[in-house]
Amino acid sequence: MQPKLAIISGGGRLPVRIASHCRKEGREFIVIALKGNADPNLLNEFEHEWVRIGAAGKLIRLLKKNNIKEIVMVGSVKRPSLFNAFPDLRGIKFIILSLKQFFAGDNAIITSIIKEFEGEGFNVIGIDNILEELLSPLPGVLGAISPTESDFENIYLGIEFARDLGSRDLGQAVVVADGELISVEDKYGTNKLISASAKATQNLQCAVLVKTLKPNQERRVDLPTIGCETIELAFKNNFAGVAVEAKNSLIVDREEVIRLADKLGLFLVSVDVTKIEKGVLKIAIIAGEASGDIIGSRLMTALNYQCQRPIKFYGVGGLQMQKKGLESLFPISEIAYTGFSEILPNLLTIISRIRQVASYIDKLEPEVLITIDCPDFSLRVAKKVKSKNTCCIHYVAPSVWAWKPGRAKKMAKYLDLLLTLFPFEIGYFGGVGLKTECVGHSVMESGVLKGIGKEFRNRNALRDDALLICLLPGSRLNEVKRHLPIMEEVIHRVHSQIGQIELVIPVSPIVADTVKNMVKTWEFDIYFTETDEEKYNAMAACNVALAASGTVCLELALANLPNVTMYKMSWITNLLANLLVKTKYVNLVNVLFDREIVPELLLMACTPSNISSKLLEIIQDSGIRQKQLKYFSLLAERLQNSEGRPSEVAAKAVLKQVT
Repeated sequence: MQPKLAIISGGGRLPVRIASHCRKEGREFIVIALKGNADPNLLNEFEHEWVRIGAAGKLIRLLKKNNIKEIVMVGSVKRPSLFNAFPDLRGIKFIILSLKQFFAGDNAIITSIIKEFEGEGFNVIGIDNILEELLSPLPGVLGAISPTESDFENIYLGIEFARDLGSRDLGQAVVVADGELISVEDKYGTNKLISASAKATQNLQCAVLVKTLKPNQERRVDLPTIGCETIELAFKNNFAGVAVEAKNSLIVDREEVIRLADKLGLFLVSVDVTKIEKGVLKIAIIAGEASGDIIGSRLMTALNYQCQRPIKFYGVGGLQMQKKGLESLFPISEIAYTGFSEILPNLLTIISRIRQVASYIDKLEPEVLITIDCPDFSLRVAKKVKSKNTCCIHYVAPSVWAWKPGRAKKMAKYLDLLLTLFPFEIGYFGGVGLKTECVGHSVMESGVLKGIGKEFRNRNALRDDALLICLLPGSRLNEVKRHLPIMEEVIHRVHSQIGQIELVIPVSPIVADTVKNMVKTWEFDIYFTETDEEKYNAMAACNVALAASGTVCLELALANLPNVTMYKMSWITNLLANLLVKTKYVNLVNVLFDREIVPELLLMACTPSNISSKLLEIIQDSGIRQKQLKYFSLLAERLQNSEGRPSEVAAKAVLKQVT
């Protein structure tokens, strides 16, 4: 049984959090509230006593009277002057014995107070001994907003200033902007510091609040603390964000604080001040299509969270990667082409972009180059990079098991690491000397397993018995332009056989306008989704799907949505594919189970007649649907990594190459 606890309460809500936790856990406790500091309105529901700060004798008597064994000191306390502390006899004795500390900083006084308590037989514990979840977590970006390179420079400069301030026992927090110290914390606390900095930073950019533990701080009391009020004040005063010391700071209501920071557009980071490396880690990262953009954004988030250095990303990516801080050299639509006939007319542009990116990377000399999927572009860039100081990593292995197996040996000559999505791919590359790790498939962290179909139908006033078909024409413009006319004819054929149907078409930003323009003359009710969350809700709501081959085939399977795969190319690309492609299947569900679970109508077989026939079979035959669903239920275990989320495993592998 835990010993009875005394909560010596200063201001703020933390004492209430501790008291509420003790009550929930069934632990005996009493609140001893410090007059002029604790909030009476917050403590009414708990057993409590009031004590003046200088009444040390009364405090000791109360502790002994209540059989207290452990003490936690919580909340903000206004430091009294020597003359207005109104000490009792025990307080006077304490002041005389600790006179030097009384005129020193807060940490010296706190240390003396703790010694007094311990001399009386009480055990003083820290807040984190009771509520460990209040501690700031391991180093990393805590919310959705990542600091920029200049933000990180301000953060690490702020740490230097804060540590210097703390070494003189003067405060825990500083404000830095544009590489300059703006203001430091004094006896009035952090909120006053933020407000006081507003005038000085109004013409500056990227003001940052940095809070760290004082060197030699008595960490059982007075840990650096932030809460929602801190974030709100920072926002009102045009700050870029807040940085706290990892494992040595308190974040009150952490999830609420993170949500508020995300909502207000402020970054929130946790930093390890004992392992600061001032140099920014430069990472070049390239993704050439929508699926790679999503994978890249998740990897960037994981790298920012795991890396103990500030990271600056350079290269090429889409909107998702740009939201994570990447300034793309050019739009990825310029290189998102497939098939010989599509690439040929744009060949000069693609070659020019390959040279541009390779030259850019050589001048930049990043420590790491990460290329993601899109091998016809990204691997050509990696091959051209001459910088000896750059580690080259490719994420998402090309399908050497399907065609051009000789690529594996060539890749081993210029890549330092390959990150694969499937375990079976390791043998193809490891066997030729290329270091290879399987990280699991990124689709497992997409949210596809959380789709809520009923909500989608209710929101769009769809009857429960309405036949809803999901159409996924592709993520590239050339795919959309080839597939939508075929899909229109398929839908007309299906409609003529079974009557009323309704359609859902998920669209990405790259193709949204094109898709909507192409289908505006269709004579069907069409619902568009433009976010991943709504796409997965739509998949959960649909009865059947028709999709262009790609990662979306895995999403449909994980969403338990029966479907048909299609893919059309130009006649010359069809001819080349028939000559060169050696695999039996292209749908990854079929590849993983080595059988045709999902019908594939590809190349010359991709006709409205063939596709509508297979789609009608699925709609009308429950046995065919159940066969697909049986295998879909086994898919997740083949795609996940037991060590964590794919992006986290990938980030760990990347950082291992750097350190």
